[in-house]
Amino acid sequence: MIAEYLRYLIDHAGYYYPAMLPEEMLEEKSKIGEVDQKLWIALEDLQDGWLKFGSVGQEVYGAGNAFGILPRHYLKVPEEGFMIYVDYPTSNYTARKGTNIHFEVLGDARLSCRLMIVKTGSHKLPKISVSVDTSDKLQKEDAKSGNMAFIIRGNSKVIIRWKH
Repeated sequence: MIAEYLRYLIDHAGYYYPAMLPEEMLEEKSKIGEVDQKLWIALEDLQDGWLKFGSVGQEVYGAGNAFGILPRHYLKVPEEGFMIYVDYPTSNYTARKGTNIHFEVLGDARLSCRLMIVKTGSHKLPKISVSVDTSDKLQKEDAKSGNMAFIIRGNSKVIIRWKH
């Protein structure tokens, strides 16, 4: 379930920040700290129901949250003109310059996630093959702008190879 939480955290974490919330959802006067709607610092307290957010202020210690969450979904491929995005947590990333990349997708094999190969420049992607250690046939999705997208299972080992 943690992999699923992390998968959707990217989509909803922005709403921890007061800049993304309507002003009427924020407490007018905080009990302890302050809330500056222009600062991209997460709120200390998110409330249920009709209670307003920000009665405790903003998480100064959490100001780097976005820098800790988002980059962990992108795997850099140095000097190759593309990067890899996976919306599940990954581990054991190994890149062999100019030939291939190996990594593991964490999570449960009963659930699936999205893997994208995203261009980082204006050039077309090289000829790329993606293989996964499951017996499933790899589901390729249509991707816009010349990128590639796949649906893969959690708890998989992935190998991406390319040729220029």
